[in-house]
Amino acid sequence: MTAKKTIPLAALLCAVSGCRSTVPIQGDTAVHLQPARPPLTQKTSSFTSETAKSANIPPAEPGAPRLSSSTAGDSLKEEVYAPVYPSPYFPVSDGSKWTYDSNIGKYTAVLSSLENPGEFLYVTRVKGSVAKASLVITDKAVSTRKQKTTIYLFSEETSYDPYLIRYPLPLIPGREFSWEGFKLRGSKRLRSSIKGKISEDFEEITVPAGVFKCLKISAELVSEDGTQNFTQWLSPGKGMVRMESTMDGRRTGVMGTLQKVFKIRKLTLELREYIPGGNK
Repeated sequence: MTAKKTIPLAALLCAVSGCRSTVPIQGDTAVHLQPARPPLTQKTSSFTSETAKSANIPPAEPGAPRLSSSTAGDSLKEEVYAPVYPSPYFPVSDGSKWTYDSNIGKYTAVLSSLENPGEFLYVTRVKGSVAKASLVITDKAVSTRKQKTTIYLFSEETSYDPYLIRYPLPLIPGREFSWEGFKLRGSKRLRSSIKGKISEDFEEITVPAGVFKCLKISAELVSEDGTQNFTQWLSPGKGMVRMESTMDGRRTGVMGTLQKVFKIRKLTLELREYIPGGNK
């Protein structure tokens, strides 16, 4: 008589909750659960030190945390959260603050580390609205796990399945990327996708904070509740120095309210000041 194979409790819970982790069964032994990751496609097949040199990407700072992982096919074996020095184009010093001039007033952004290594709280404020985004940073991408936006008496929380890719890492000129998933907002599950590309060459950008050599990231986020196009210019050691974003006016909820109240369809930011934070 053939012995029955026992499915571990973790696999049952995964099936019920709809998580994307896989638990293959080998005999009576369950393979370790692999964390779900944002799917990422790219034309660049590999990243080497020579690629970094040609892309003019500065080396990581001495002593900066790095992700230690091994791969087997497409399965990463790192923990769900792992400290990583993502990129000089996205400074992660705790308490870092960016101040921007925008077409609707002063715009500020503050980054602070959370309890889970590799996860950060990114808080932005402009003209009566506050957005609190939980960012997860790995060696593959800077992604948004969830975001809560508040404008006056209205608030709205959105999470993403899988995590929404803001941009891939490392940043390599000419690299293309894409993401497909869902916005989860209350009982709504809105199908969404992103397609983006990093500029082939560096661009020199002048903003109130000075003149910077930047990589430009252009992307389009298409969702059942509207389309948003955005372009970001990122500079080593500073992060985002300029941003342009346009929305199609079909947005609902808090973002739709923001558009109607301020009568805006386009948001432009230019860096005025960057204050690095201190590591804990």
